[in-house]
Amino acid sequence: TEKKVLLAAGAEKKEADLRTIARLQNDLNVNESEVARKSEEIVACEKQMAELSAAVEADQTALQSLYRELASCETALAELKEKRAQEDERLKVQENEIRDIKKKLDDLRRQMNELEMQCREGVLNIENLQKAVAEKHSVDLAAMMADFTMLDDEKIAELGALLEKDKQIIDNFGEVNLLALNEYAELDQRNQFLTTQLADLNESLASLQRTITRINKISRERFAETFAAVNECFQKTFAHIFPGGRGNLLLTDENDLLETGVDIDIQIPGKKAQSVSLLSGGEKSLAAIALIFAILLYRPSPFLILDEVDAALDDANTNLFNRLIKDVAEKSQVIMITHNKSTMEVADTLFGVTMQKQGISSMVSVTLN
Repeated sequence: TEKKVLLAAGAEKKEADLRTIARLQNDLNVNESEVARKSEEIVACEKQMAELSAAVEADQTALQSLYRELASCETALAELKEKRAQEDERLKVQENEIRDIKKKLDDLRRQMNELEMQCREGVLNIENLQKAVAEKHSVDLAAMMADFTMLDDEKIAELGALLEKDKQIIDNFGEVNLLALNEYAELDQRNQFLTTQLADLNESLASLQRTITRINKISRERFAETFAAVNECFQKTFAHIFPGGRGNLLLTDENDLLETGVDIDIQIPGKKAQSVSLLSGGEKSLAAIALIFAILLYRPSPFLILDEVDAALDDANTNLFNRLIKDVAEKSQVIMITHNKSTMEVADTLFGVTMQKQGISSMVSVTLN
């Protein structure tokens, strides 16, 4: 029995060892595959490193070339600056030479004028001397000048051309304005001032334009809000004055709220819808009263003063108006001037003006409640 147990244990150990050997063999294969893959990666990395090294060398070569170009450009720039300085210096020298030449030119003009005066005086003196010699000595100077040698025409023409050339050079210089620099400084200062003022004006104009745009936007929003609320109040007020009727406020131009007008669309009970201009005088008055009270309903006022608004109303419309006055009197104090007895009946207090004596007015008050 013990041998069987040992034999079974040995068999189990053998199987365990075989499984261990198989597992180790599998791990060995996996490690060999990993080694082969790592080797390939090393080869690829070495290849990539070689490519990167070549690219770095190429970039360094390009960088050195760029450095050389930069040095060349800086050298050329320094040469240009030096040449610019030389040109400026030469320009200053030429300006000084021009000033000297203009000064000399003025001196030459003055001397030329003096010489011309002297020549005229010399010619006059020669003529006077010739006359004096001829009269005093009775000598023919023309005969004595037979042996005198005159200049030929070619020489005279050459001298004349040279003189004209000199005169043309003098004329080309023109007049010299010594105040030009001062005038330029003043005009430049004026130009800078006007430029600054123009920039300020443009900035102010832009700010004003933005403000106008903002105000227009707020105005449109508030007008649209107020119009919608007043229209709603007008519909209620009109229906209260004309039971069964319909009233509506319309905009003549809904696209331009700042320039639009307001029209009234009214339909009185028993009549078709029509414009306000086709209503009777009393109906027009009631429509206007409905609009006023609609505005008061939207934004109530503590005091309301009415001056004979019921003058054009008949008895039926007066009763409708009085009913509306009673509703408004609950929120506002109404002061109304009227000659209508029906309207006086709905008042709380009456004030009458009478003239018992000629030229003397007196007031009488009556409290009805």
